[in-house]
Amino acid sequence: MADGYARVSGRPQAVVVHVDVGTQALGQGIHNASVGRSPVLIFAGLCPYTESGELAGSRTE
Repeated sequence: MADGYARVSGRPQAVVVHVDVGTQALGQGIHNASVGRSPVLIFAGLCPYTESGELAGSRTE
């Protein structure tokens, strides 16, 4: 959607995707935006880097 809006308006758009799978699924969209020379910014977060529960919000499984 951001790619299409950027192409019509000529204004840069921003896309925020989920970590890991969202970033992977965005691959085709990145290709389409690149080929269409669309001004699109893409952001993704980081995976939690602890798995033992020692920090708030870390994974436990």
